[in-house]
Amino acid sequence: MATAETVSRVWKMLTRAYPDHANKHLAGAEAVETMRLYQRILADIPDNLLEAATVDHIAGSQWFPKASELRERAGALRFSKLDRMTPTEAWGYAKASALAHSWPTGDALVDKVMNALGWQDFCQSERDDESSWRARFIAGYEQMVDREYRKATEHPMVTDARRVLADGKRNELEALSDGRDSAG
Repeated sequence: MATAETVSRVWKMLTRAYPDHANKHLAGAEAVETMRLYQRILADIPDNLLEAATVDHIAGSQWFPKASELRERAGALRFSKLDRMTPTEAWGYAKASALAHSWPTGDALVDKVMNALGWQDFCQSERDDESSWRARFIAGYEQMVDREYRKATEHPMVTDARRVLADGKRNELEALSDGRDSAG
């Protein structure tokens, strides 16, 4: 995970790559506080990935990055959608695997979508149902890719807050189904 040393190195790279911004906006105590904030926001990103994201940003942007932009670049490097099959390619792969009775397919996302849709049901369905299966598969695959990308890029504090909120909602729903209100 991003150490203080790595964030300091990244910070130096950024202030050297964007000297006008650094001289105008990052002086004295403000620079120290801003760097601390960047360290907090970027702490969960592995050192080498953070440095690669910084180089990627410098190579592709004329503007000093916000911490969120470095997170986004690191997430894009970690979870490249370019390395994934398109939804249509994934459907073709799933369909070919089904026809060959080859399960699991070897692609975790394809397998998750087909498990959610019902692999056996698909294999036993009529040929005229293929367009509806394809549409459901593609929608499910896109949702799974988006979920995996969010997991790869979301700050751990946000993930924890999401879990706490989900648990709270679950408790409220349980209370309602038990005939109690959420207060007691």
